[in-house]
Amino acid sequence: MAGVHFDQLRESLAIPERYKIEIAVAIGKRADPKVLPEELQERETPSQRLAIEEIAFTGEFPK
Repeated sequence: MAGVHFDQLRESLAIPERYKIEIAVAIGKRADPKVLPEELQERETPSQRLAIEEIAFTGEFPK
């Protein structure tokens, strides 16, 4: 993802210096599949990925 200001990110999330920020990703919320065109609705299936709560947190970096 372009345009990520890693220094600002480190400061705003209070990420300790011993950690290196490598990437940034955009995360959205699942919408009702009915809002998709029909051909895309057919491709909507449950994901085998971990729930976001299992791999991420909100707020400041844990101390």
